[in-house]
Amino acid sequence: DKSATAYILEKLYTMIGNPLRWCSWFVGLWVIIDLCISLFSVSVKIVSIDISWSFKIIELVIVCIFIRTCFKFILVLKEHFQTKNTRTDGGYNDFSSINTLYRAIQVLVIVVAFFIIMGILDISLASLAFLSTAVLGFIAFSQQELIKNIFGGVVLYFDQPFSE
Repeated sequence: DKSATAYILEKLYTMIGNPLRWCSWFVGLWVIIDLCISLFSVSVKIVSIDISWSFKIIELVIVCIFIRTCFKFILVLKEHFQTKNTRTDGGYNDFSSINTLYRAIQVLVIVVAFFIIMGILDISLASLAFLSTAVLGFIAFSQQELIKNIFGGVVLYFDQPFSE
């Protein structure tokens, strides 16, 4: 019987193989296109061809491939922990905390991917962070009661002071 760490590392290793293969194909294709354009521009004596946009496309494709791999990996982790915590005595399986953590990690991956993509597209992260801070501050100030109720619900959810 494998330990949880060995199982998770084995799944991660098998999941990363295919995206790495795709990334190497995209990078190789980009190098070939870059070489062809540079040879064509020398033989035709074109002053310059700007292909910096193609590198950004390749970066975006690679980021999208790894985002998809992250989503698949956290899904495998969720299924592993659900299988590991399944009750065999016929009782009620409560996977709500596992599902909540799964959704939280998905949101975290989406937020990190958003900032990575904005960085690739040369959008100023400082101004984006300032804008998001200002918007979140406005929402927090205007919706104080709602936020208090949400945090109270989260505390009740994780403490579970009540039983069925």
